[in-house]
Amino acid sequence: IYMIGSSNRPGTLIHQNQFSGQYRYGVYLRNHTAPHVTENTLETETVHGSYYAIYLESSPGASDVSRNRIYGQNNGRGIGFWSSNGGSERSLVSNNFIQIGTTNAVDGIYIQNSNDVDIVYNTVNIVSEAVATSHAALLEWSQNLLIQNNIFASTSGAYVISFTPTSYAFTSD
Repeated sequence: IYMIGSSNRPGTLIHQNQFSGQYRYGVYLRNHTAPHVTENTLETETVHGSYYAIYLESSPGASDVSRNRIYGQNNGRGIGFWSSNGGSERSLVSNNFIQIGTTNAVDGIYIQNSNDVDIVYNTVNIVSEAVATSHAALLEWSQNLLIQNNIFASTSGAYVISFTPTSYAFTSD
């Protein structure tokens, strides 16, 4: 699903779908206010370096990316937020299961230039051999993040969580 809204279109719901064999994106939403991407299964073996299973770009408001299952990609990222600020109601990334990676760089959850996001109750397992460039969670240039009750694992020795810059405000357990 590849959808670009004209001016922060509200009310987008992508719910209980099964995606298999995508090449670049499973779900790509840009300019959607507070979209909900819930209870989907995404499975691919793509080698595209910029693959995202779920990607929200320039989507403000209380987005909800919850209860999704993401499996098997060889490259790219599981869930990505770019310039998607939650605001007073906060965005939510919760109860997702992500297991990705084989030989190339992967990130389970990638948040960049996005503030006010709660990342809670997720299970992310990275199995990539690219240990120097893979992360269960990569958080860049984002503030006011809440990171609690997650299981971030790397059975291959990759980074579990990385923050850039480290001076930005976040809360974690």
